Amino acid sequence: MKQLVVVTILMLSACDGGGGSGSPPTSSSQGGGPTNAPPTGPAAGPGITLTGSVVAKENESAIAGATVVMSHTVIVGATPPAAAPSDGAIATTTSVGSYSLALLAQGSYPSRFYLEVFSPGKPTEHAILTVAGAGANAAPMVGLTSLSSDEAAWLALVNADRAKWSAPPLVFDETAEEVARLWAAFLATGHYEHTCAPSDVGCPDKAAYEAAAHADYPSLGENIGANAPPGSYADTEAQFMSESANCPQPVNVATCPYTETTGHFLNIVNTTATWVGLAEALNGKSYDPTTYGPTLNYFDMEFGYATFGVNLQSLKTRSALSIPK
Repeated sequence: MKQLVVVTILMLSACDGGGGSGSPPTSSSQGGGPTNAPPTGPAAGPGITLTGSVVAKENESAIAGATVVMSHTVIVGATPPAAAPSDGAIATTTSVGSYSLALLAQGSYPSRFYLEVFSPGKPTEHAILTVAGAGANAAPMVGLTSLSSDEAAWLALVNADRAKWSAPPLVFDETAEEVARLWAAFLATGHYEHTCAPSDVGCPDKAAYEAAAHADYPSLGENIGANAPPGSYADTEAQFMSESANCPQPVNVATCPYTETTGHFLNIVNTTATWVGLAEALNGKSYDPTTYGPTLNYFDMEFGYATFGVNLQSLKTRSALSIPK
């Protein structure tokens, strides 16, 4: 059977987890993101103590040596600061994965912070944590995913493709990675779509998952693709990147119209993207076995944006593009 690439795109707001509104994304319904004013700063009075732990997502084994930062300011990259931010605190997890942070008193309560966790070889955690008051506080346990060799290699490919278009590198975000795996697994059940249809049984609610994980994305983007085996993430990304040919030539990323035939490319090279989740589900159930055969390899890319910029807009419609390789 001729190998096929099947790809679709989506830009969506974090407010409802859906697409197709045709309007630019707005600030997340959870609020408190980097585009909003920070909470009231430190004040006189009792300080805050926060304790918690960091574990491996797969088996809850302790992760020692992780850097934990609590601050009103989001850290975009994969490198933690060398010292505590002026409005926060920093700690390193112990051999049993525990940490303790001490902060100054806040001007008002409840007070919202970013809780960010950095560990080499794992996605970074960027979560919103609300502290009810001064004194001792316990944070939810943070689980970090172990990345597969394909996921790590795919990120290197994404960043190489971005560099060709003067876009800064992306880093794995824990929640984005979990959502990418969640949705890739759902695609592999034979449901090839960006959002849940009313008839879908067991369809995961991505927005609810992100909210439960205390994620805070001002806006999100998503690419999904399906490729007949043995098609890989590299084959699918090559198809995405080839959409640059559909932009007015010579290509100007800032002014190329965001359409169904350019959107995958623009999602990948968008300079305002900061975080990503990448996942594959191989040998899944084909959503159209008559056309594509009984199995397909599925791929999902979840992009997180810490700031707004051009091309952050929803598609009015979405469709599967069947393109022979």
